[in-house]
Amino acid sequence: MAQHPLIDCHAPSYWGGDAHDRIDAEYVADKVLSGNLDKILAMGLPYALWRGASFMRDGLQNCSCYKDTSKQPDIPCMTCYGTGVIPGYFKFGTRNYWVSSIDSGWTLNNIILDKVNRPFRFMLSPTAISGTAISPEIAISTTGKLTPWEAKAEAFTRDGGFDSTVLVEASVDSGVTWFSLSTLEAQIPTTTLMFRVTMTRTALTIKTPMFEIVRARFGTYTDISGRVTTEPVIRVLPTWLNEAEVREKYGDKLEAKGNRMWTIPIAFFDNSLSLNEPRSRISDDAFVEVRFGGENGYRYALVDFSYSDQFEKFTRQEFSLRKVTGQPGHMNGEFFYRVW
Repeated sequence: MAQHPLIDCHAPSYWGGDAHDRIDAEYVADKVLSGNLDKILAMGLPYALWRGASFMRDGLQNCSCYKDTSKQPDIPCMTCYGTGVIPGYFKFGTRNYWVSSIDSGWTLNNIILDKVNRPFRFMLSPTAISGTAISPEIAISTTGKLTPWEAKAEAFTRDGGFDSTVLVEASVDSGVTWFSLSTLEAQIPTTTLMFRVTMTRTALTIKTPMFEIVRARFGTYTDISGRVTTEPVIRVLPTWLNEAEVREKYGDKLEAKGNRMWTIPIAFFDNSLSLNEPRSRISDDAFVEVRFGGENGYRYALVDFSYSDQFEKFTRQEFSLRKVTGQPGHMNGEFFYRVW
């Protein structure tokens, strides 16, 4: 019962003593979390999640696409995906390794770093028709690995590949042997990774190929429900339909204001996080990709966030989904579909 001089002691709202102590004694916050977890496990829909790299890790390198004049990164940049920080995004639940053209330690043979255009990229030297760039060794750890290795390079030719080529390969034995990125899992990397970029052109008059970055990753989590085993996913549930009545010149109409969804703290999906830390909250650094039904593979931006900390413990988060322009497997549309 609350005691306060502004309240008549003959009008208590609660007879049980200290209400907060009872909430703690009965583990009300954990009961709420337990109920939310049961709902997510029973009916939650699977989504793959990407988080901004700078939100998840400190000390990342700034991208060379950042312009001092405009004080902004380049949105189409494939090195940072327009975030200004390399490597741009991490797929949730994966361990990531990468090396970009502006990293130190590369061994260059007939290849130079183009600093005229942004982002800075490797290119053949003006007098060369072939060349190689070999990265430094990258120390890796496979502790907790649950899903296969996958890798992707951002490199391109400028003649459609008719008279020029660019090939990116990997090595797990300090450069003794090289293999294609698609066979990385079969090579069983354990301690180190190296990458080699090979460029060719048939004549000096052919525009040189370009290279930006190569990334590799594997999953350390999958699905807490056990139903998706091939990659890390989170699970979310739709909540109420949020509508607004809008008056137009031809009359009133109802307008839906996005798909409202909710889920539990991300720490439940990734046990390397603690419950109440900021990284356990999904925010505007993130986007998702559908992993069910007819929209499998489509991506959504996340907007309009709210969080529940009513019991001094983080128990629930909500957000709306905005379908982004574009479609799976295509580079057109918003930048989300360019993110690997």
